[in-house]
Amino acid sequence: MVLPRRLPVFAVALTVLCSSPVFAATSDEAGRIGPEFSLLGPTSLGMGGIVYQVTSELEAAIVVGYNSASARATTGSATASASATLINPFARLRYYPFRRHSPIVEAGVGVTSLGLTATGTNSVGDSITYDRSGLPVLVFGGVGYGFRTDIGFRLSTSIGWLGYLSSLSDSTVATKGPFDDADRAKMKRDLDKISDDLLQSRLYLQLCLAWVF
Repeated sequence: MVLPRRLPVFAVALTVLCSSPVFAATSDEAGRIGPEFSLLGPTSLGMGGIVYQVTSELEAAIVVGYNSASARATTGSATASASATLINPFARLRYYPFRRHSPIVEAGVGVTSLGLTATGTNSVGDSITYDRSGLPVLVFGGVGYGFRTDIGFRLSTSIGWLGYLSSLSDSTVATKGPFDDADRAKMKRDLDKISDDLLQSRLYLQLCLAWVF
């Protein structure tokens, strides 16, 4: 078999690349930094951020997640459609007691910027508008497994619990026309419950990929 003439050149280039400081450094060296992407928890289905190696055992990260939701509320002859956006920035610390294959312990704190709006009408065309927003504080903690390579790639999976230390502000409701007071009050209660349910304490699972340089 005849080897391509360029193969020795490629081998030399690969050797030089792998001996560079980026690839020669171990993944747990302090001062390394890079992007992180997560699926599922703790706050959103998809998240992205920056991870920084503080010490060989301790990792810090700033992460942002985004969620959206929609719902409908019906009372009497009135129906309202609601939509919500949730932006979840948080800071997290993660502890690796071992260098490569390791159990991990993580904890974080952040906020959820939530805004829920709804509009609806009754059978005679009277309208109702609902609005609720807030910036409740969230905390979470979990345990799991982490794998760190020398070239900087790392993968982790964890399970934990997320809770909220504060709640949303009071909602506001405006109507146009002789909207029934009982329907207005029930619509407000139903939409308040929908927005409160978005901030329930819950179990989370997480798959996290990162690459530090």
